[in-house]
Amino acid sequence: MGLTGKLPPELLKEHVLRFQGAKRKDVMAGPGVGEDAAVVRLGKRRYLLVSTDPIVGAGEEDAGRFLVEINVNDIAAKGGDPLYLMLTLLVPPRLGVAYIERTMAEIHRACEGYGMAVIGGHTEVTPDLDRPLLSATIIGRSRRLLSMKKASVGDLLFLVGEAALEGAYLIYTARRSELKGLLTSREEEEVLGYKERLSVYPYSRLLKRMALFMHDPTEGGVLGGMAEFDLLLDGKGIKASDHLRLRPPVEKLCCHLGIDPGRLISSGALLALIPRRKAEKTKRLLERAGHPFQIVGEVAPRGDVSHHFEEELWKHLKGHS
Repeated sequence: MGLTGKLPPELLKEHVLRFQGAKRKDVMAGPGVGEDAAVVRLGKRRYLLVSTDPIVGAGEEDAGRFLVEINVNDIAAKGGDPLYLMLTLLVPPRLGVAYIERTMAEIHRACEGYGMAVIGGHTEVTPDLDRPLLSATIIGRSRRLLSMKKASVGDLLFLVGEAALEGAYLIYTARRSELKGLLTSREEEEVLGYKERLSVYPYSRLLKRMALFMHDPTEGGVLGGMAEFDLLLDGKGIKASDHLRLRPPVEKLCCHLGIDPGRLISSGALLALIPRRKAEKTKRLLERAGHPFQIVGEVAPRGDVSHHFEEELWKHLKGHS
């Protein structure tokens, strides 16, 4: 089978990241492994954030809300607030205008929740696609520049939220009839509710003044996100903890299907590098807010995180879409 999913870092560097146009001093963070959004300096403590993403693996229901959430997450991972959204909607004729209107209504409601304006885009019905292709660009702002340059040995990598919720939801809904009886009714209800838990914005707002750097682990899962942190460290690395704690239904689903949960798409979780001296305060803040978290690694003189990037979702959706 040929390459599918997000390009791994070595292919990105060879075929994509070499081409960055003109050099500009106001670009503080441009295209790069582990960079969720571009950062452009506007002035003293004023930064413009820009991110673009399509939906990945989402079905035709709730696609608009998924699109908004995953793009807001990229702005949130930079410690920013989303302001404006631009869209590209390419829709096959079998879905037509009715699908476009439903999706736009979902996008409208999701944007209202963030105080974000839809400011333009492109929409067309095209016979060249079997499934809709939706992509968004979000513009946001921040007062702080997050960077890995100040990372020190001993700093701790927090995972806030839960691993693999998005992947578990997508796989379970695609293969629900086949998996009937695997989960209890309460567990099934929980998994179907994961689609409501894909935002990291509440975590970001709490941690953006504490964190050195944050990252939204989507394709490649938590382990892929940790590897991207590792690649951003200069002369140091990430040493991983021994165990990734999972929600019981996610663990049951992954065990049954032979899925590595650490490599399963994990929108709704946030990796945050916290200075060791701020770790206890960070724990108290998260506990007080009721946000689940675990420490999944720390900065060490030499890391042990694998740079083998692989997403588990696609092979477990194959033939079940």
